[in-house]
Amino acid sequence: MVERKDLSKERITPRKTPTKGSADPHKDTTTKKKRIRSHFSQLQLQYLENVFSRQQYLSRDERTLLAGALEMTELQIRNWFQNKRYQKRHRELQAQQKTPSKQVPVKVLINSNVAPTSHAQPASPSISDAASDTEQLSKSNEIGRAHV
Repeated sequence: MVERKDLSKERITPRKTPTKGSADPHKDTTTKKKRIRSHFSQLQLQYLENVFSRQQYLSRDERTLLAGALEMTELQIRNWFQNKRYQKRHRELQAQQKTPSKQVPVKVLINSNVAPTSHAQPASPSISDAASDTEQLSKSNEIGRAHV
């Protein structure tokens, strides 16, 4: 069986903090505890990744069992899962922003009765063009009825 050593003393180191109004932070005698960053083994990380791929949220009982199996605290497990969920959401948002918005093709209708012009501005349809289009449509309808 693997021995568990007490890391509580190693994880917290005293740090001097200045009090309000003091000019020199080194003269202060009050101390504040600074937490040292936790480092996880490869085995712990692989196991956590495996569990996360199946289940992104853990109940308290599941967290307790996982902490005991990996020799970690429940707080470490909880924070790891919170950070992992945040990272996943952040990556998904970044990927969403990188993909271009969907473009819908638009059908362009060209009036064949208008002769191309030499200047750069496109010819705008006039009332006479609309009248001629209407005449052509009515002629084609008459021809269609004659064949019926």
